[in-house]
Amino acid sequence: MSTPRQPRRCSLTSLILAASLLPATASPAGTTDPADAAPDSSLILTGDAEGSVLRSLTVEGENRIKFDFERPELTVDLDPAQAPGLVWGDAKDVLDRTVPDRVGPLLALSVAGLSPYRPQPWLAAFRSGPVARFRPQTGDISHWELAVVDARGEVAREFSGDKVPDEITWDGLNQQGEPATPGLTYSYVFTALDRAGNRKRYVGEGFQVPPFRLETKRGPLLVFSGADVGAGTGASAAPSPLVQEVASWLNRSLGPDTPILITVTAPSAAAAEILGERVRGALVPLLPGDPARVVLRFDVLRGGPDSGSVRVEPAA
Repeated sequence: MSTPRQPRRCSLTSLILAASLLPATASPAGTTDPADAAPDSSLILTGDAEGSVLRSLTVEGENRIKFDFERPELTVDLDPAQAPGLVWGDAKDVLDRTVPDRVGPLLALSVAGLSPYRPQPWLAAFRSGPVARFRPQTGDISHWELAVVDARGEVAREFSGDKVPDEITWDGLNQQGEPATPGLTYSYVFTALDRAGNRKRYVGEGFQVPPFRLETKRGPLLVFSGADVGAGTGASAAPSPLVQEVASWLNRSLGPDTPILITVTAPSAAAAEILGERVRGALVPLLPGDPARVVLRFDVLRGGPDSGSVRVEPAA
């Protein structure tokens, strides 16, 4: 006895998917009824098969559905050398786009180490203010005169008055307003005139002008003797504390582009050149900027100090 064949069951999901894939048809007036049209066999879900392929949709069993999509090939027609934003251009274009950072690397370097151009305020070899003070002891006088004279017998500075002050100060400038020459021996001659007309003259003890500093409109002016530079100053030796203090004052007051003039005075041109090269060779490594901004000038002073004298100032 044969058993009648049972129909294959389909899940509700499969039926809904199959129904959604069926083409929607309308029955306009004067057309054939869609029920009489032949069904599209590519959109029929076969009930007795293990699976069915409906174009891009594959139904495998009752709960497995697979979609296939066709992806077009992607081609990029792009030249990196001509793309906007990637064209380098010439050197000027590159520099205009990226401005070099001149401060960042310097700050990063200053964190790790001390700058060789830092000020050194603890050095105090240069005197600021009077370089000499005179306190003459006199009685009742009507007029007085004081002359500062160097070892060559030339008058460096003169003072006078009717009433003698408690202290007479000399700022180191001569009668022409120029700094005195360090290294020379100076003295003073004090002349007093009393009310009776009697004249008395006193000669003071000799002294030397120490290294001193003057503030001008252009910047600091530093004057010192060649003997104060030190014998160890040179390209291979550490600069003397005096030269370090000169660099400290210049770095605190002047920019790295300001030219600096070193005037060396000595009894002969050869001695002045030797002293000038020693001072310049020790000073240049302590100053920022181009070494060419430090220039030398030599003056010959007959009868001047054998060690010579040095004057450092901003160039005009």
